[in-house]
Amino acid sequence: MEGKGLTLQQLNELSRQNKIELKKSKENIVVLTRTLFSPPPTDSPTLTWVSRIEKGFALYDGIMLGFKLWRRFGRVLGAFHRKKRR
Repeated sequence: MEGKGLTLQQLNELSRQNKIELKKSKENIVVLTRTLFSPPPTDSPTLTWVSRIEKGFALYDGIMLGFKLWRRFGRVLGAFHRKKRR
C-alpha cells in the first residue's frame, strides 16, 4: 500500500487543530448541559425558594434510590465474590 506520507510538522499541525476542535466541542457541551439542567430564571423570591426545595427533594430521592439499589443488588453481586475461609 503506497501512499503519501505525512511529515512530522504536518502531524503536529493536525494534532493542534484537533485539540482546538475538541476544546470548542467541550465548551459547547458544557453550555448545552447547563442550559438543559438549569431551572428557568425567576423574579420572585418565593419561586426561588421553591426551586431550591425541589432540588433538595430530587437530591434526596436520588440518594435514597441509589442506596436501595445498592442494598438489593449488592447481595446479588456479593454471591459472585469468593469468600475467604478461616
